[in-house]
Amino acid sequence: MIHTMRRGFADIGALQVHYRHIGATDAPPLVMIHPSHGPSKQLAGLMTTLAALGHDVFAPDTVGNGDGMALGVEQPEIPDLASHTLAALDTLGLDRFDLYGSHTGASIAKEIAIAIPDRVRRLVIDRMGLYSGDLQVEVLAQYAREISPDAEATHLMKVWHFCRDQYLFWPYYTNRPMC
Repeated sequence: MIHTMRRGFADIGALQVHYRHIGATDAPPLVMIHPSHGPSKQLAGLMTTLAALGHDVFAPDTVGNGDGMALGVEQPEIPDLASHTLAALDTLGLDRFDLYGSHTGASIAKEIAIAIPDRVRRLVIDRMGLYSGDLQVEVLAQYAREISPDAEATHLMKVWHFCRDQYLFWPYYTNRPMC
């Protein structure tokens, strides 16, 4: 059966959380939480594959990412993102569900599973960052450096290399192979 990806918004007070949905609505829901900073669209290929296998898949954009609204907090923490994601799932009527999270989404999924263990059937953690104290300080200081537009458009090359190098090296700025 071919499923169509649908998009919608869950209202949480004054906030709207954007989400994607695809799949067999008679199956237990699978909630997928994407890595930051980006939208749930980055999970669309995997969502389509899982829907074809019979899953009912929901993927909310974490607040401040994708097509949803920003939280309005200067420095939102993982518990903030988890509580708003959970509120969106409540608005969608998802009482019990399987939960998948990747990178930042894995941290958010972990927080949700801790908060409501009776509602999370299964938890899949995909590459959650757990760094030693020294590496955490280093990554926070160097990982997301500011890239400003300039007349020669070198900012485009810097962004290209930033994205490319994340797939080749960890941390990307060290040029050390991931494996």
